[in-house]
Amino acid sequence: MTTTREPASTPGAPDDLERRLAPLIACPLPFHLNREWQPCAVLEQGSAPHRLIVLSLPKAGTYYLAELLRAWGSAPTHLHVSLGSTWDYRQRTLDEIRADSFRYEVAVPLEQSLALVREGQFAVGHIEHTPAVADLLRPFRKIFIYRDLRDALISQMRFLVNNPSTAGRIGAWKDLPDGAARMAGFLADPKETDYMFGLFHRMRPWIDQDDVFALSFEELHGDVSDGARQARLGALHAFAGAAPSDEAPAATADRLRGCKAITWSGERSARPRHWSDEAERLFVSLGGHELNASYGYHASRE
Repeated sequence: MTTTREPASTPGAPDDLERRLAPLIACPLPFHLNREWQPCAVLEQGSAPHRLIVLSLPKAGTYYLAELLRAWGSAPTHLHVSLGSTWDYRQRTLDEIRADSFRYEVAVPLEQSLALVREGQFAVGHIEHTPAVADLLRPFRKIFIYRDLRDALISQMRFLVNNPSTAGRIGAWKDLPDGAARMAGFLADPKETDYMFGLFHRMRPWIDQDDVFALSFEELHGDVSDGARQARLGALHAFAGAAPSDEAPAATADRLRGCKAITWSGERSARPRHWSDEAERLFVSLGGHELNASYGYHASRE
């Protein structure tokens, strides 16, 4: 990898190379230069022609969708981007990431991390919607994936408890009995709910943008009718610029379901096991009913 601290004078380099690299001066992320002398996080370029970004609510299938895009011909950059940080998972094993994901967090502005995602590649992130962010993402094909907020909260709670990176950084609720008591404890912790509900609110506008493909976790995973799922994943396949294949998009998603990924716990969260009257009361008090309805989900907890 190379950095831009002192752009090299390389035979064959374009005359404007220094201008191209100027936005990345002092970028703390190492990068490559591809054959077109463009900075990039990885040299691999997939067959899909677009720069893609996955905008996902936490625990809404980020890395399941990433594996699907990879199967459809888009190369992963292994960058998980946000406004002021990027988690750089390049050349790291799944075990290394799960053991201490914070080790790979790099303070870098979003405009620099996005500059390293080239055509035929994608990055992922829980990125809020603002006019400035929307402008930065204008050159990208954007996919927003969301989920029933109750299930996202349950999955986040389980992830924090079971992941070595986070288990020591959370509140005393982690020591409550697994199931409904622990879930209620999680929902009573302002540190956790401020983070999750903050993103639920700030990411909600993506669903209404004309240049964003909005997909629910339930559509991706197969909780809707076969016909509806096939139609949605077929449309996503086209949006991502994937080449025609003998395998239907929904069949590819079925094949990849349950694949090992950074945040996969081994099984889907079971709502009846974790949700209770107390969890529902706390969810309602946090504005969960109205917010969930704005994503298109029924107010009922069932």
